[in-house]
Amino acid sequence: RPQEWPFHKDVVYRFLNDPRWHWRRLLAAVSIRASRDIRPLTRHVAVFALDDSLYDRSRSKAVALMGPVFDHVSQRMRKGFRWLALVWTDGRTVLPVDFALLTTAQATQRYPAQEGIDPRSPGAGRRREAIQPAPTVAVSLLQHALAVGFEAAYVVCDRWFTTPKLVSHIVRETGCDVIGMLKNSALGFEWKDRRYTLAQLYRTARAHWTRHDLQGSVVVTVPTETGPLRVKLVFIRDRRGHSREWLALLSTDLSLPDDEVVRLYGKRWDIETFFKASKSLLGLAKEIHSRSYDALIAHTTIVCLRYLFLAREARQNDDYRTIGALFFVMVDELQDLLLATVWDHIMAAFEATLHETLELSPAQVEALYAAFLQRLPQSLRDRLGPSRLSRGFSKPSKAA
Repeated sequence: RPQEWPFHKDVVYRFLNDPRWHWRRLLAAVSIRASRDIRPLTRHVAVFALDDSLYDRSRSKAVALMGPVFDHVSQRMRKGFRWLALVWTDGRTVLPVDFALLTTAQATQRYPAQEGIDPRSPGAGRRREAIQPAPTVAVSLLQHALAVGFEAAYVVCDRWFTTPKLVSHIVRETGCDVIGMLKNSALGFEWKDRRYTLAQLYRTARAHWTRHDLQGSVVVTVPTETGPLRVKLVFIRDRRGHSREWLALLSTDLSLPDDEVVRLYGKRWDIETFFKASKSLLGLAKEIHSRSYDALIAHTTIVCLRYLFLAREARQNDDYRTIGALFFVMVDELQDLLLATVWDHIMAAFEATLHETLELSPAQVEALYAAFLQRLPQSLRDRLGPSRLSRGFSKPSKAA
Protein backbone atom coordinates (compact mmCIF):
# COMPACT_ATOMS: atom_id res chain seq x y z
CA ARG A 1 0.00 0.00 0.00
CA PRO A 2 1.24 3.53 -0.73
CA GLN A 3 1.33 4.50 2.96
CA GLU A 4 3.78 1.64 3.59
CA TRP A 5 6.31 2.72 0.96
CA PRO A 6 9.66 4.07 2.27
CA PHE A 7 9.27 7.08 -0.08
CA HIS A 8 6.62 9.49 -1.29
CA LYS A 9 4.91 9.55 -4.67
CA ASP A 10 7.01 12.51 -5.78
CA VAL A 11 9.98 10.14 -5.92
CA VAL A 12 8.11 7.99 -8.41
CA TYR A 13 7.17 10.99 -10.54
CA ARG A 14 10.75 12.24 -10.62
CA PHE A 15 11.91 8.77 -11.62
CA LEU A 16 9.40 8.55 -14.49
CA ASN A 17 10.12 12.09 -15.69
CA ASP A 18 13.89 11.58 -15.78
CA PRO A 19 15.16 11.45 -19.41
CA ARG A 20 18.38 9.65 -18.45
CA TRP A 21 16.86 6.18 -18.07
CA HIS A 22 17.26 3.88 -21.08
CA TRP A 23 13.81 2.29 -21.20
CA ARG A 24 14.39 0.84 -24.68
CA ARG A 25 17.37 -1.14 -23.45
CA LEU A 26 15.35 -2.49 -20.51
CA LEU A 27 12.48 -3.67 -22.73
CA ALA A 28 14.88 -5.29 -25.21
CA ALA A 29 16.76 -7.14 -22.47
CA VAL A 30 13.61 -8.62 -20.93
CA SER A 31 12.04 -9.41 -24.29
CA ILE A 32 15.06 -11.23 -25.72
CA ARG A 33 15.33 -13.29 -22.55
CA ALA A 34 11.68 -14.33 -22.88
CA SER A 35 12.12 -15.21 -26.56
CA ARG A 36 15.07 -17.49 -25.76
CA ASP A 37 12.86 -19.40 -23.33
CA ILE A 38 9.99 -19.68 -25.83
CA ARG A 39 11.86 -20.31 -29.09
CA PRO A 40 12.84 -23.95 -28.29
CA LEU A 41 9.16 -24.74 -27.65
CA THR A 42 8.05 -24.19 -31.25
CA ARG A 43 9.11 -25.21 -34.72
CA HIS A 44 6.88 -22.67 -36.47
CA VAL A 45 8.35 -19.79 -38.42
CA ALA A 46 8.62 -16.67 -36.26
CA VAL A 47 7.85 -13.25 -37.74
CA PHE A 48 8.02 -9.59 -36.82
CA ALA A 49 4.66 -7.83 -36.87
CA LEU A 50 4.68 -4.07 -37.45
CA ASP A 51 1.71 -1.78 -36.91
CA ASP A 52 0.61 1.43 -35.23
CA SER A 53 -2.30 2.41 -33.00
CA LEU A 54 -3.69 5.54 -31.43
CA TYR A 55 -2.23 6.68 -28.11
CA ASP A 56 -5.16 8.85 -27.09
CA ARG A 57 -4.64 11.91 -24.84
CA SER A 58 -7.65 13.90 -26.04
CA ARG A 59 -8.58 14.98 -22.51
CA SER A 60 -5.16 16.47 -21.84
CA LYS A 61 -4.33 20.09 -22.43
CA ALA A 62 -0.55 20.45 -22.43
CA VAL A 63 1.33 17.16 -22.93
CA ALA A 64 4.83 17.55 -24.33
CA LEU A 65 5.04 16.85 -28.10
CA MET A 66 1.35 15.93 -28.30
CA GLY A 67 -0.17 16.58 -31.71
CA PRO A 68 -3.14 15.72 -33.94
CA VAL A 69 -3.51 12.06 -34.91
CA PHE A 70 -6.13 10.58 -37.20
CA ASP A 71 -8.13 7.79 -35.57
CA HIS A 72 -9.10 5.20 -38.20
CA VAL A 73 -11.71 3.67 -35.90
CA SER A 74 -13.77 6.81 -35.28
CA GLN A 75 -12.65 8.49 -38.54
CA ARG A 76 -11.80 11.75 -36.80
CA MET A 77 -8.76 13.67 -35.57
CA ARG A 78 -7.72 13.29 -31.95
CA LYS A 79 -4.94 14.58 -29.74
CA GLY A 80 -2.20 12.16 -28.82
CA PHE A 81 0.53 10.09 -30.46
CA ARG A 82 0.98 7.32 -33.00
CA TRP A 83 2.04 4.24 -31.06
CA LEU A 84 4.28 2.44 -33.54
CA ALA A 85 4.98 -1.04 -32.16
CA LEU A 86 7.10 -3.99 -33.24
CA VAL A 87 6.32 -7.44 -31.82
CA TRP A 88 7.82 -10.90 -32.29
CA THR A 89 5.38 -13.78 -32.65
CA ASP A 90 5.49 -17.48 -33.48
CA GLY A 91 1.74 -17.60 -33.96
CA ARG A 92 1.04 -18.47 -30.35
CA THR A 93 3.02 -16.12 -28.12
CA VAL A 94 3.43 -12.39 -28.74
CA LEU A 95 6.45 -10.56 -27.34
CA PRO A 96 6.66 -6.75 -27.64
CA VAL A 97 10.15 -5.89 -28.85
CA ASP A 98 10.23 -2.13 -29.32
CA PHE A 99 8.00 0.87 -29.86
CA ALA A 100 7.98 4.59 -30.58
CA LEU A 101 5.52 7.38 -29.77
CA LEU A 102 5.36 9.50 -32.92
CA THR A 103 3.93 12.97 -33.38
CA THR A 104 3.58 15.43 -36.22
CA ALA A 105 6.70 16.92 -37.75
CA GLN A 106 5.13 20.39 -37.96
CA ALA A 107 6.22 22.33 -34.90
CA THR A 108 3.21 24.66 -35.05
CA GLN A 109 0.74 21.76 -34.63
CA ARG A 110 2.32 20.07 -31.60
CA TYR A 111 3.00 21.15 -28.05
CA PRO A 112 6.61 22.19 -27.40
CA ALA A 113 9.05 19.77 -25.83
CA GLN A 114 10.73 20.24 -22.49
CA GLU A 115 13.83 22.40 -22.65
CA GLY A 116 17.20 21.94 -20.99
CA ILE A 117 17.56 18.20 -21.71
CA ASP A 118 21.02 16.81 -22.39
CA PRO A 119 21.10 16.01 -26.15
CA ARG A 120 23.15 12.87 -25.38
CA SER A 121 20.49 11.37 -23.10
CA PRO A 122 18.07 8.60 -24.18
CA GLY A 123 15.17 11.00 -23.65
CA ALA A 124 16.59 13.46 -26.17
CA GLY A 125 17.01 10.63 -28.67
CA ARG A 126 13.36 9.64 -28.17
CA ARG A 127 12.29 13.22 -28.86
CA ARG A 128 14.25 13.33 -32.11
CA GLU A 129 12.73 10.00 -33.07
CA ALA A 130 9.18 11.22 -32.36
CA ILE A 131 9.16 13.71 -35.25
CA GLN A 132 10.69 11.38 -37.85
CA PRO A 133 8.56 9.71 -40.56
CA ALA A 134 7.01 6.41 -39.56
CA PRO A 135 8.80 4.37 -42.31
CA THR A 136 12.18 5.63 -41.10
CA VAL A 137 11.39 4.75 -37.49
CA ALA A 138 10.02 1.35 -38.52
CA VAL A 139 13.30 0.39 -40.17
CA SER A 140 15.28 1.54 -37.12
CA LEU A 141 13.06 -0.56 -34.82
CA LEU A 142 13.73 -3.64 -36.95
CA GLN A 143 17.46 -2.97 -37.01
CA HIS A 144 17.51 -2.63 -33.23
CA ALA A 145 15.55 -5.87 -32.77
CA LEU A 146 17.99 -7.80 -34.96
CA ALA A 147 20.95 -6.20 -33.20
CA VAL A 148 19.85 -7.39 -29.74
CA GLY A 149 19.47 -10.99 -30.96
CA PHE A 150 15.92 -11.54 -32.24
CA GLU A 151 15.56 -13.95 -35.15
CA ALA A 152 12.75 -13.72 -37.70
CA ALA A 153 12.82 -14.24 -41.44
CA TYR A 154 9.72 -12.20 -42.28
CA VAL A 155 8.11 -8.88 -41.43
CA VAL A 156 4.30 -8.84 -41.71
CA CYS A 157 2.38 -5.57 -41.92
CA ASP A 158 -0.96 -4.24 -43.07
CA ARG A 159 -1.73 -2.13 -46.12
CA TRP A 160 -0.70 1.17 -44.47
CA PHE A 161 2.93 -0.01 -44.31
CA THR A 162 3.10 -2.11 -47.49
CA THR A 163 4.50 0.58 -49.76
CA PRO A 164 7.30 0.07 -52.31
CA LYS A 165 9.55 2.53 -50.50
CA LEU A 166 9.26 0.90 -47.07
CA VAL A 167 9.34 -2.65 -48.44
CA SER A 168 12.54 -2.01 -50.37
CA HIS A 169 14.17 -0.34 -47.35
CA ILE A 170 13.30 -3.27 -45.06
CA VAL A 171 14.65 -5.84 -47.53
CA ARG A 172 17.82 -3.89 -48.25
CA GLU A 173 18.70 -2.67 -44.74
CA THR A 174 17.56 -5.60 -42.56
CA GLY A 175 17.68 -8.64 -44.84
CA CYS A 176 14.15 -9.69 -43.82
CA ASP A 177 11.48 -10.52 -46.37
CA VAL A 178 8.18 -8.64 -46.22
CA ILE A 179 4.64 -10.03 -46.38
CA GLY A 180 1.89 -7.44 -46.40
CA MET A 181 -1.55 -6.48 -47.61
CA LEU A 182 -1.76 -4.17 -50.63
CA LYS A 183 -4.05 -1.21 -51.23
CA ASN A 184 -6.16 -1.27 -54.36
CA SER A 185 -4.58 1.96 -55.63
CA ALA A 186 -3.13 3.33 -58.84
CA LEU A 187 0.30 1.85 -58.10
CA GLY A 188 1.65 0.22 -61.27
CA PHE A 189 3.03 -3.33 -61.56
CA GLU A 190 4.97 -4.68 -64.55
CA TRP A 191 3.85 -8.12 -65.74
CA LYS A 192 4.66 -9.68 -69.10
CA ASP A 193 6.19 -6.43 -70.37
CA ARG A 194 3.05 -4.44 -69.62
CA ARG A 195 2.06 -2.12 -66.82
CA TYR A 196 -1.08 -2.80 -64.76
CA THR A 197 -2.76 -1.45 -61.68
CA LEU A 198 -3.68 -4.01 -59.04
CA ALA A 199 -7.31 -4.23 -60.20
CA GLN A 200 -6.29 -4.53 -63.85
CA LEU A 201 -3.78 -7.23 -63.01
CA TYR A 202 -6.42 -9.22 -61.14
CA ARG A 203 -8.92 -9.01 -64.01
CA THR A 204 -6.27 -10.03 -66.55
CA ALA A 205 -4.82 -13.01 -64.70
CA ARG A 206 -7.87 -14.48 -62.96
CA ALA A 207 -9.04 -16.37 -66.07
CA HIS A 208 -6.43 -19.03 -65.35
CA TRP A 209 -7.14 -19.33 -61.61
CA THR A 210 -9.50 -21.35 -59.48
CA ARG A 211 -12.55 -19.92 -57.76
CA HIS A 212 -11.52 -21.05 -54.28
CA ASP A 213 -10.45 -18.85 -51.38
CA LEU A 214 -6.83 -19.01 -52.53
CA GLN A 215 -7.29 -17.88 -56.12
CA GLY A 216 -3.80 -17.57 -57.60
CA SER A 217 -0.53 -15.64 -57.75
CA VAL A 218 1.72 -13.80 -60.18
CA VAL A 219 5.32 -12.58 -60.01
CA VAL A 220 5.58 -8.91 -60.95
CA THR A 221 8.06 -6.06 -60.83
CA VAL A 222 7.35 -2.94 -58.81
CA PRO A 223 9.40 0.27 -59.22
CA THR A 224 11.21 1.61 -56.14
CA GLU A 225 13.68 4.38 -55.40
CA THR A 226 16.59 1.93 -55.55
CA GLY A 227 15.45 0.17 -58.72
CA PRO A 228 12.88 -2.44 -59.74
CA LEU A 229 11.91 -5.03 -57.13
CA ARG A 230 10.47 -8.44 -58.01
CA VAL A 231 7.65 -9.53 -55.71
CA LYS A 232 4.94 -12.18 -55.65
CA LEU A 233 1.29 -11.11 -55.46
CA VAL A 234 -1.13 -13.65 -53.98
CA PHE A 235 -4.83 -13.03 -54.53
CA ILE A 236 -7.39 -14.42 -52.07
CA ARG A 237 -11.14 -14.10 -51.69
CA ASP A 238 -12.35 -11.51 -49.18
CA ARG A 239 -14.69 -13.39 -46.85
CA ARG A 240 -15.95 -10.21 -45.23
CA GLY A 241 -18.06 -9.13 -48.19
CA HIS A 242 -19.37 -10.37 -51.50
CA SER A 243 -17.88 -13.52 -52.98
CA ARG A 244 -16.42 -11.52 -55.87
CA GLU A 245 -14.40 -9.23 -53.62
CA TRP A 246 -10.72 -10.02 -53.28
CA LEU A 247 -7.56 -9.08 -51.40
CA ALA A 248 -3.94 -9.03 -52.53
CA LEU A 249 -0.92 -10.04 -50.47
CA LEU A 250 2.65 -9.07 -51.35
CA SER A 251 5.66 -11.27 -50.63
CA THR A 252 9.27 -10.46 -51.41
CA ASP A 253 10.16 -14.16 -51.02
CA LEU A 254 9.36 -15.53 -54.49
CA SER A 255 9.98 -19.15 -53.47
CA LEU A 256 7.34 -19.09 -50.72
CA PRO A 257 4.21 -21.14 -51.64
CA ASP A 258 0.95 -19.25 -51.92
CA ASP A 259 -0.70 -20.97 -48.95
CA GLU A 260 2.36 -20.27 -46.80
CA VAL A 261 2.17 -16.57 -47.67
CA VAL A 262 -1.43 -16.49 -46.45
CA ARG A 263 -0.60 -18.47 -43.30
CA LEU A 264 2.31 -16.22 -42.33
CA TYR A 265 0.29 -13.08 -42.95
CA GLY A 266 -2.36 -14.43 -40.60
CA LYS A 267 0.13 -14.00 -37.74
CA ARG A 268 -0.18 -10.23 -38.15
CA TRP A 269 -3.43 -10.38 -36.17
CA ASP A 270 -1.37 -11.09 -33.04
CA ILE A 271 -0.30 -7.46 -32.83
CA GLU A 272 -3.96 -6.40 -32.87
CA THR A 273 -4.62 -8.57 -29.81
CA PHE A 274 -1.56 -6.99 -28.21
CA PHE A 275 -2.98 -3.50 -28.78
CA LYS A 276 -6.38 -4.52 -27.44
CA ALA A 277 -5.00 -6.15 -24.30
CA SER A 278 -2.66 -3.23 -23.59
CA LYS A 279 -5.43 -0.65 -23.80
CA SER A 280 -8.35 -2.58 -22.28
CA LEU A 281 -6.64 -4.74 -19.65
CA LEU A 282 -3.23 -3.26 -18.84
CA GLY A 283 -4.15 0.40 -18.47
CA LEU A 284 -2.26 1.96 -21.36
CA ALA A 285 -2.78 5.76 -21.45
CA LYS A 286 -5.39 5.52 -18.68
CA GLU A 287 -3.50 5.13 -15.42
CA ILE A 288 -1.03 7.95 -15.96
CA HIS A 289 -1.79 11.66 -16.25
CA SER A 290 1.73 13.04 -16.50
CA ARG A 291 2.48 15.72 -19.06
CA SER A 292 6.09 14.66 -19.54
CA TYR A 293 7.06 12.80 -22.70
CA ASP A 294 9.61 10.77 -20.72
CA ALA A 295 6.88 9.62 -18.34
CA LEU A 296 4.77 8.45 -21.29
CA ILE A 297 7.72 6.44 -22.63
CA ALA A 298 8.29 4.93 -19.17
CA HIS A 299 4.61 4.10 -18.73
CA THR A 300 4.35 2.45 -22.17
CA THR A 301 7.46 0.40 -21.44
CA ILE A 302 5.98 -0.79 -18.14
CA VAL A 303 2.78 -1.83 -19.94
CA CYS A 304 4.86 -3.81 -22.46
CA LEU A 305 6.73 -5.48 -19.59
CA ARG A 306 3.42 -6.48 -18.00
CA TYR A 307 2.34 -8.05 -21.26
CA LEU A 308 5.70 -9.85 -21.55
CA PHE A 309 5.37 -11.39 -18.09
CA LEU A 310 1.81 -12.53 -18.76
CA ALA A 311 2.67 -13.95 -22.20
CA ARG A 312 5.61 -15.93 -20.85
CA GLU A 313 3.59 -17.22 -17.90
CA ALA A 314 0.75 -18.29 -20.19
CA ARG A 315 3.16 -20.16 -22.45
CA GLN A 316 4.79 -21.90 -19.50
CA ASN A 317 1.41 -23.04 -18.14
CA ASP A 318 -0.27 -24.02 -21.42
CA ASP A 319 2.56 -25.58 -23.45
CA TYR A 320 3.13 -29.22 -22.50
CA ARG A 321 6.68 -29.09 -23.85
CA THR A 322 7.68 -27.19 -20.72
CA ILE A 323 7.29 -30.36 -18.60
CA GLY A 324 10.58 -31.66 -19.97
CA ALA A 325 11.45 -35.35 -20.44
CA LEU A 326 7.91 -36.57 -19.79
CA PHE A 327 6.72 -34.68 -22.87
CA PHE A 328 9.28 -36.34 -25.12
CA VAL A 329 8.28 -39.78 -23.83
CA MET A 330 4.71 -38.96 -24.81
CA VAL A 331 5.89 -37.72 -28.21
CA ASP A 332 7.69 -41.03 -28.87
CA GLU A 333 4.47 -42.94 -28.26
CA LEU A 334 2.59 -40.63 -30.60
CA GLN A 335 5.22 -41.07 -33.29
CA ASP A 336 4.74 -44.85 -33.21
CA LEU A 337 1.03 -44.40 -33.77
CA LEU A 338 1.69 -41.91 -36.56
CA LEU A 339 4.07 -44.30 -38.33
CA ALA A 340 1.51 -47.11 -38.28
CA THR A 341 -1.19 -44.85 -39.70
CA VAL A 342 1.03 -43.57 -42.48
CA TRP A 343 2.10 -47.12 -43.30
CA ASP A 344 -1.51 -48.21 -43.75
CA HIS A 345 -2.19 -45.35 -46.17
CA ILE A 346 0.96 -46.06 -48.19
CA MET A 347 0.23 -49.77 -48.48
CA ALA A 348 -3.39 -49.10 -49.47
CA ALA A 349 -2.21 -46.85 -52.29
CA PHE A 350 0.47 -49.41 -53.24
CA GLU A 351 -2.11 -52.21 -53.42
CA ALA A 352 -4.56 -50.20 -55.55
CA THR A 353 -1.78 -49.17 -57.95
CA LEU A 354 -0.66 -52.75 -58.50
CA HIS A 355 -4.21 -53.93 -59.16
CA GLU A 356 -5.13 -51.13 -61.57
CA THR A 357 -1.84 -50.57 -63.41
CA LEU A 358 -0.23 -53.99 -63.67
CA GLU A 359 -3.43 -56.08 -63.33
CA LEU A 360 -1.73 -58.54 -60.97
CA SER A 361 -3.52 -61.26 -59.10
CA PRO A 362 -3.84 -61.13 -55.29
CA ALA A 363 -1.21 -63.85 -54.98
CA GLN A 364 1.29 -61.89 -57.06
CA VAL A 365 0.63 -58.74 -55.04
CA GLU A 366 1.16 -60.69 -51.82
CA ALA A 367 4.50 -62.01 -53.12
CA LEU A 368 5.68 -58.50 -54.01
CA TYR A 369 4.62 -57.23 -50.58
CA ALA A 370 6.54 -60.03 -48.82
CA ALA A 371 9.67 -59.34 -50.89
CA PHE A 372 9.38 -55.64 -50.08
CA LEU A 373 9.15 -56.34 -46.35
CA GLN A 374 12.28 -58.46 -46.42
CA ARG A 375 14.28 -55.46 -47.59
CA LEU A 376 13.14 -53.24 -44.72
CA PRO A 377 15.47 -52.72 -41.72
CA GLN A 378 14.70 -54.95 -38.78
CA SER A 379 14.11 -51.96 -36.49
CA LEU A 380 11.37 -50.68 -38.81
CA ARG A 381 9.78 -54.13 -39.09
CA ASP A 382 9.66 -54.40 -35.30
CA ARG A 383 7.81 -51.08 -35.03
CA LEU A 384 5.22 -52.10 -37.65
CA GLY A 385 4.05 -55.12 -35.69
CA PRO A 386 3.05 -58.64 -36.82
CA SER A 387 -0.40 -57.60 -38.04
CA ARG A 388 1.07 -55.39 -40.77
CA LEU A 389 3.84 -57.81 -41.68
CA SER A 390 1.35 -60.58 -42.42
CA ARG A 391 -1.09 -58.43 -44.38
CA GLY A 392 -3.16 -60.19 -47.03
CA PHE A 393 -4.31 -58.77 -50.38
CA SER A 394 -7.59 -60.41 -51.33
CA LYS A 395 -9.08 -57.53 -53.36
CA PRO A 396 -8.26 -53.93 -54.24
CA SER A 397 -8.44 -51.66 -51.21
CA LYS A 398 -11.15 -49.02 -51.11
CA ALA A 399 -9.15 -46.89 -48.68
CA ALA A 400 -6.78 -45.83 -51.44
